Amino acid sequence: MTKNTTSDSNSKETSFEVLHRVNSELAKNPEISDHNKQILEDFFDEWIDRVESSTIDDYSSQWNRIAEEIDFNLDEAEREDVKEIIKKLGRDEIKKRNGETYSDYSKDKTKKALTVFYRSFVEYTGEGEEEYLEELNGSALVRKLDKYLNEPQKEVIPETKPDPSQMKKIIESADSFRNRCIIFFGWATGCRIGEIFPTDDKPQPLLWKDINFKSNDDKMTVRLRVNKKGGSSSRRVINMVNSRPVMKKLYEEQNPDPDEPVFKEKDADIRCPDCRANATRVAKNSDKSMSTSSRRKYACDECSWRGKSSSAYRKKEALGAGAVRDIVKEAVNDSEVRNIDDNPHAVFRKARALHKQAMNWGDGGIRSFFGWAENSSSPGHYKEALEVNQKQDLQNEHPELDINVEGRFYDESLKPTKCSECEKLNSRLWDICNRCGKELTYDGMVMTGDTPDSTKNEIKHEVKDWGIDYLLDKSSIEEEDFKSELMDVLDNKLQEVDFDSQDLEDGDEEGIEDLDKEDIVEKMQKLQNKVEELEG
Repeated sequence: MTKNTTSDSNSKETSFEVLHRVNSELAKNPEISDHNKQILEDFFDEWIDRVESSTIDDYSSQWNRIAEEIDFNLDEAEREDVKEIIKKLGRDEIKKRNGETYSDYSKDKTKKALTVFYRSFVEYTGEGEEEYLEELNGSALVRKLDKYLNEPQKEVIPETKPDPSQMKKIIESADSFRNRCIIFFGWATGCRIGEIFPTDDKPQPLLWKDINFKSNDDKMTVRLRVNKKGGSSSRRVINMVNSRPVMKKLYEEQNPDPDEPVFKEKDADIRCPDCRANATRVAKNSDKSMSTSSRRKYACDECSWRGKSSSAYRKKEALGAGAVRDIVKEAVNDSEVRNIDDNPHAVFRKARALHKQAMNWGDGGIRSFFGWAENSSSPGHYKEALEVNQKQDLQNEHPELDINVEGRFYDESLKPTKCSECEKLNSRLWDICNRCGKELTYDGMVMTGDTPDSTKNEIKHEVKDWGIDYLLDKSSIEEEDFKSELMDVLDNKLQEVDFDSQDLEDGDEEGIEDLDKEDIVEKMQKLQNKVEELEG
């Protein structure tokens, strides 16, 4: 049954009926030549009755995925042609339309589609049949492709990845608390985007029941979703601290059910309260603008329900990976951080891996945290990127020199801090304690009024009180001489703490009272302590 595909493709109409039936997008794909479409037409025509329809759908999707890379005739392929496609796939050079990378599971399916085509179709011989192409050794083309699919990733470039200080700026530039949580949590977990957000390959999002806030602990446990199809044993479980305060606050604000997605769309879909199908707004007199939101009516797309907006069922869907990509990109662009990657994989996973490596995590801990297998070379890429081994050798050779082994990723800018007043664990993103309102940063001091300037004002009043008490205690003073002598004394004292007597307004002498010497000593000691605190 040897086929001359070139003559066949010239003689047949290029309608590709089977391809259209299997996958119309593949049949119309301009990246695939008519010559190759005819070969794929023969393939699916042969296989459509041999495997389940879901398998046919899957195979056709894989060919669409690699269409741009097929610059050769499928019936004249060489080993290097197939290897190059697999190597590009393994290096994440073949991506989805939205720019996201494919999961390991998706890459393996593409490899399988090529293997089935060349090994089980090109060389397939049914009873009494010949090979599809006698001159092509299909098995040799697809032999041992795994090693190319799992080649070490491209070199990690730390210069284009944000360090924790830059991450803090990116997080703070996000336009809502939810979006700040998304970026902070994504970085803190070092996640692959499919471990938290729904994707085409893994539609199940992270749910609130997957997060456990330890009641008497400062950490939380996160059971990330499976990044590819597989059993529950492959889910990555990590303990973390950095983003716990903000995630706990998000949880308290939402008060969600355990089975709700952690991150949801802001706008809810309006659905039928009976069958949960989508509901479409019913125009009043063919003019939607004539009805207010409270009086708008909707009709179910599937059943007979009609009703007001208030009686409709509203459901917020899980936030998708595409929306997350936009959120990250916008936050990076709105921050003052420049010349870094703005995709979730770089901001979440690669930046976090560089941070963990710089913080001197052991090999076992890093592999466990990021879900890397024992034979994975990924940890080494990040160590090499930071030049840790070279710097350590230099440090050992020249102990007299101050060599920064860890570099800029050795940074605790996002490490949470405990309130000095109530010991509540707070995020570094916050200026005021989430429990007691105690200031945590300078901006918090400004908001609470407890700034260095306010401390100076307090000292100023202490100095005035001290001066008044001093004059009263030392001697009796005529009333008309009181103010001038008082101001002279205050000037001398205020100069010690950089105050100008012109700052004192009329009426500062109010509050004069008789004090004994013990009170004066106490006031002077208090003043001295504040002066030392200010100077320090």
